[in-house]
Amino acid sequence: MGNRTTKHNSKDGKGLYDAVGGGESEEVERLLKMGVKPSDYKSDLPQTGRTALHCAAGFGRHIIVRMLLAAEADVNSTEGVSDVP
Repeated sequence: MGNRTTKHNSKDGKGLYDAVGGGESEEVERLLKMGVKPSDYKSDLPQTGRTALHCAAGFGRHIIVRMLLAAEADVNSTEGVSDVP
């Protein structure tokens, strides 16, 4: 995990969300350094409200969770029926 070299160019957070979902820790780090905010994008399913932090926590991607928290991901952002990461 984290060894892929996919480059996500989206600065609205979609690329970050996709990189988190793919477990691409190096890409997550690159996007965060570019200034992409971890809570700027919620999943394509608007009713869920799922953020990159929800995604990382849900997949058990502990390193990525720490990266997102260091980048000030919103830990109080709710998903679905008030689930927080």
